[in-house]
Amino acid sequence: MITSNFNKNLNILETKFKDYVTAEGIIRYIEEFETNTAYPRKLKTLIIAEHAVLRFSTKAKNQSLKQ
Repeated sequence: MITSNFNKNLNILETKFKDYVTAEGIIRYIEEFETNTAYPRKLKTLIIAEHAVLRFSTKAKNQSLKQ
């Protein structure tokens, strides 16, 4: 699960990766904040993933390399 919150005071997107996170989920997360016009164009992000289990398949790795 990926959750995000924009901290207006710090001007940082705070994101938590929790439980199982896939490559596809991370790609969707990046695409979402790239297209969100409410965020500043020079966006800093803090990702906390200490309670996450990253699940990447060989297929997902190959697809991300093509992009």
